[in-house]
Formats: sequence, structure tokens, C-alpha cells
Amino acid sequence: MHQAVEASATPTSPKIVQTVTNASMSYQQRIEKNIPFLFPTKWFRVNPDYLNYVPIPKESVSAQTVRQQLEAVANWTGSCNAISNITQPTLVIVGTDDAPLQDALMLARRIPGSWVVQIRDAEHGLMYQYPSDFNRAVITFLEDNHEHK
Repeated sequence: MHQAVEASATPTSPKIVQTVTNASMSYQQRIEKNIPFLFPTKWFRVNPDYLNYVPIPKESVSAQTVRQQLEAVANWTGSCNAISNITQPTLVIVGTDDAPLQDALMLARRIPGSWVVQIRDAEHGLMYQYPSDFNRAVITFLEDNHEHK
């Protein structure tokens, strides 16, 4: 199970880890079980056709790849110590209903020159919830970093 490496990092919920790593479920079942972790409950009420917003992969994935990914998720112990090795411009985007803002700020403090953008009422699937806001943040970040090179 994920353990926070730094006190200010919030550990992943055991419920999420259990759902993501449950090898007894089919790929489709895991997708269906994990969708609720990506969006706020109120967003589902407003978007009952939410599957239209979320791309569901059609390609098959080998059992070995699935097993390796499940093992990586189950055994991940964090990467806070390695984050300061990042030297490229970095954009940290977080939703107000997702991970705590202090986690995003902790990342930004450790990565020189990084930006933090928070999208209101968004959760982990914010790129699907608010694609225009997400794209605007990415484009602005890329344009700004292109101008400074």
C-alpha cells in the first residue's frame, strides 16, 4: 500500500488502492469501479452521460502488463525524494475537490520554476470535466516556457 514519504504528502486512500489493484475484477469492471474516484459526486448528477467524456480504451492489454501495473500501484512508496531531481519546467494541475492543495504546493516547492494551477470543482479526472480550462492552463504554461527559452 502507498505510504507517504513526506509528512505533508497525503497517502492514497486504501479503498482506491484496493479497487485499482483488485486482480479478480475484469479490466472493464476495474474501469467502472474507478470512475467514481475521478469525479465529484455532484458532477455525476449533472453529467449522467459521463462515459461520453471519458475515453474507455478499446485496445487489449496483456495480462503481464496489467499484473505489472497492479504491482507498481500496490508497491509504490512515493517519490517525494526524487522530485527535486526534475529540472524541466513543470505544470502541476489539481482540482479543488481532488488531492489537498498542500500536496500540489509541496510538489511545486521541490521543482524549481514549476507552476501550480487549481481548477475549481474538479477532481482527478479534471481534464475530462473541464477540458477547456485544462487546455488553457497547459497552453499558457507551454507558451510561457517557450518564450523564455
